[in-house]
Amino acid sequence: MTLLKRSGLSNALFLYFNTCLRFLGTFDFICTITLSKKNFPMRRLLFVFTLVLIQFSVNAQKLSLDRSTGKYTYFGVGLVGSQTKDSTYLKSLEWVNYNYKAPKEVIQLSDRKSYKIVLLGNFKTNVTKKEAYIGYRIILECREGRLVYTFTDFNYFTLGSGKINFEEDQLPLRRKMIKDAQKKVEKLVGSLTNYILLNEISVE
Repeated sequence: MTLLKRSGLSNALFLYFNTCLRFLGTFDFICTITLSKKNFPMRRLLFVFTLVLIQFSVNAQKLSLDRSTGKYTYFGVGLVGSQTKDSTYLKSLEWVNYNYKAPKEVIQLSDRKSYKIVLLGNFKTNVTKKEAYIGYRIILECREGRLVYTFTDFNYFTLGSGKINFEEDQLPLRRKMIKDAQKKVEKLVGSLTNYILLNEISVE
């Protein structure tokens, strides 16, 4: 497989497309030497697995302080194959219904015209060795073949106490807290993108 030459492309685009080509080339090689043409289900499974690998290798990043907003943010673009923005939007809402106890309270915005979803959620954290939670806001923007996600407004709280934003000096064990939040955010992103890739849904 021929890799792209720089020829005017920015370094970011150069690395992005070459990474995609390398993974797709690896996928094609594996299918050629290990699978027969009749084994289509396994080919499809390997294809989805390759897309997931591309997503995490191309968009791997750290939860960090965004200087433009002054907030800790985790931003990325998930590749969802040939999914349309409408299909991605509906599957994302379905995923929310399956993964949150009170989806109506969690969803702050669901606009099918702009294909945008905004959620407020939280997950447990054991960093401080007490029953505590990390709150967050997710902004999902559905595109053709892509899902743009932004996690922001991170905060720490315990039951019966006020919230401490990640940007505040009072945040306990900052490094461990941020590391724990990133780990859980990556798990959420993986769950959502895999759901979009692997589940069929009718678009009306």
